Amino acid sequence: GLTGQSRSNSMIDNCYSSGNVSGYSHIGCLVGYNTSSSTISNSHSLGTVFSTGNNTGGLLGTNSSATVIDCHSNAGVSGYSYVGGLVGWNNTSALIDNSYSVGDVNAEGPAGGLAGVNQYSSIIQNSYSTGGVISYGCASCGSVNSGGLLGMNQLNSIVRNCYSTGTANGNDNVGGLVGEQALNIENAYA
Repeated sequence: GLTGQSRSNSMIDNCYSSGNVSGYSHIGCLVGYNTSSSTISNSHSLGTVFSTGNNTGGLLGTNSSATVIDCHSNAGVSGYSYVGGLVGWNNTSALIDNSYSVGDVNAEGPAGGLAGVNQYSSIIQNSYSTGGVISYGCASCGSVNSGGLLGMNQLNSIVRNCYSTGTANGNDNVGGLVGEQALNIENAYA
């Protein structure tokens, strides 16, 4: 990808990455880990992403206390757990806004067409996904949670003004929009 980590109020704007990216954890076609009030905007990715660990996304592996806005991914993504077409794990007051993904997602654990997991007071809004999602399940994954948009939405997190048109398949907790929903979904459909 472009960089392994973006942190400390940094900005990545109007960038793209194309090609094949592989690794173990926090893997994305553009950035591996976006954190500490950093922003990725007006950027996109195209290619394939593969990981044998957690937090894998078409654009970005992990978005933690950071922002992704006006971005998209057309990357095919395969990973173990917390796998998403755009972002693998969106967490800790993180924001994904006005973004989309169109690539297919394959995982063993929780997976979604846009993001694998949205947790800890994070927001996904004005976004969509069209790719297919398959989560096969594994002995150590617990509930698989496969969703067309999002695998899991938990712990004071919000999904608003979003949709998914992709097909979700899995062994446990499968939803057209979200696999496992614990809190707020507003104005969304699948």
